[in-house]
Amino acid sequence: MAATARMAFMLMVTLAALAHIVTTAVAASAENARDARIFELLDDNQDGSVSMTEFKNNQMLVFYILDRNKDLALTAGETHLPADAFASIAGNDGK
Repeated sequence: MAATARMAFMLMVTLAALAHIVTTAVAASAENARDARIFELLDDNQDGSVSMTEFKNNQMLVFYILDRNKDLALTAGETHLPADAFASIAGNDGK
């Protein structure tokens, strides 16, 4: 009986690990797709690069795309910036 319980436990652990791996891969894929879409929207002339002018012309669009909860404020969790980089930009309010 103990061997059966142990095997059931190992199966549960394995399934939990697989679920985590799949969830992480799906989230990464969605973020990569979002990043590619943002780049595509910024690159007005479709030359494969985003000039400063193109970025400035479209920066509000990027803001709205990144603002996942649509509260008109970006938090560290809504960006791909490291925490220290976000903090240096955000100031003391965390947004």
